Amino acid sequence: MEQFLKQFNLNYSNRTNPLYLASCAIASDMINHVRLSQFLTPTEIKQINQSKYQSKKHSLYLSRISAKFAISPWNPDLSLSEIQISNGVFSQPFIQCSHIQNISISITHCKNIGVTVSYPEELLIGVDLEVSSKQIFKIISRQLTTQELTLFNAFSLSQEHLSTILWTAKEALSKALHIGFTSELRLFAISSIRYVSNQYICQFQHFPQFKAYSISFEGFILTIVLPYHAKPN
Repeated sequence: MEQFLKQFNLNYSNRTNPLYLASCAIASDMINHVRLSQFLTPTEIKQINQSKYQSKKHSLYLSRISAKFAISPWNPDLSLSEIQISNGVFSQPFIQCSHIQNISISITHCKNIGVTVSYPEELLIGVDLEVSSKQIFKIISRQLTTQELTLFNAFSLSQEHLSTILWTAKEALSKALHIGFTSELRLFAISSIRYVSNQYICQFQHFPQFKAYSISFEGFILTIVLPYHAKPN
């Protein structure tokens, strides 16, 4: 299993706080060879074992493991198997652990990769990861606003690439708000997009309090939504 962990410092309201981005990568057919008790609580292991489909087991594993890697820097002495990841009323993830307080998480997974951002709960942050694909364009093209359609003329990007940036920005915002896509997709409309320092920065028509940062790598688009005035470094 491949692992990655990076700390970012986030400046906001004259304060600086860390946030952690963690990822793990493991093929679906390798899960059966992993000692689950090393990473998961008994409840999480039961949840995975009761899943009928290998794809569901895979997604649960990726989300739980990446989440625990992102949470662990907040208490390095804590075993990963002591951290319980549960889901709220809108399926938003939250931490159940008496030794981790006032920390929130946002989780995403795609293919063989799981990604989690952990951050102080006073913030609202969301993350999404997708493969740039024609399928995403087919889904989102029916939901694009007139203003969003003009964005396709502003960049020399394929429809698939740009639509995946828009899609991940919207989904990451829905996660930051802790509601997911339980509202009409047009509510998360993008008002503008610009390219700065190898990343795409989107702003939202109805949520000017946030902005989205997207990067492209190996056919994937990774997007993080932050409060507008929070500055990562």
